[in-house]
Amino acid sequence: MTEPAHILPETARSGVCGQLCIGEVALSQLAEQFGSLLTFYEVATRAPAVAANRHGLVSYPGETASVSTAKAFATDELLRSLASEGLGVNGVFERELALARAAGFPAERLVFHANNESGWDSRFARQLGVGRIGIDNRHESKQPAAIARHTGTIVSNLLRLNPAVEPYDTYAYRRAGQLDAMFGLPIETGDAEAADACCAIVPELEVLGLHVRPGSQVFDLMLYQRAIERGFAFARDLHQQRFAFPSANARQRVARQFRTWQRIRP
Repeated sequence: MTEPAHILPETARSGVCGQLCIGEVALSQLAEQFGSLLTFYEVATRAPAVAANRHGLVSYPGETASVSTAKAFATDELLRSLASEGLGVNGVFERELALARAAGFPAERLVFHANNESGWDSRFARQLGVGRIGIDNRHESKQPAAIARHTGTIVSNLLRLNPAVEPYDTYAYRRAGQLDAMFGLPIETGDAEAADACCAIVPELEVLGLHVRPGSQVFDLMLYQRAIERGFAFARDLHQQRFAFPSANARQRVARQFRTWQRIRP
């Protein structure tokens, strides 16, 4: 049996009659028990990935945190496991934030991205006391500002930057860093600086840092480097004008290689 072994879970093997097994369990058995399509995460694969992510941040001189994306896969059991390991979680809907809180995530480790979300989602995020709210475009700063004034609290925000970096090696609909993408505040057009200026005049809004992501399922890591460099260059320019950002967030969705085929071990 030939399969792309290196994108499968760590314990993947060929079982009786060539069936694909994860650990000691045949996938056909899981499908028979739970039906299909079926999505699951294997601890033996996930735990080392979390550890590797954290190890990559060790050399950074400032404070760091690893944050999981709820929309990738959000179940009670997985979220409880991630919470116990000290990770944060990024959500875009009320239900994702509610699941995370119920699973034990402290509110300060929650990040809410307000890209075209409803006012209710944003209010719910504020009621939970989420640590940070991401602002994707200039008009979205109005919702956090209104919520902050209503609740009398300071709302910490991340400005999502559009770095004008186009990932050429992924699907068109996965590209999020090119200049004409619907995501993020373009640096080149001045929108990012204008959004920061809008937040600066609202006492209840605290611009805590920046967020940048060129796209999803990206193979070329140099794209992340260029996006991060442009983000830090923008932060440097604003620092010279006004203040330093205490936080920078580079969201990473690296593709798993599947172009070379290997034989699954028996």
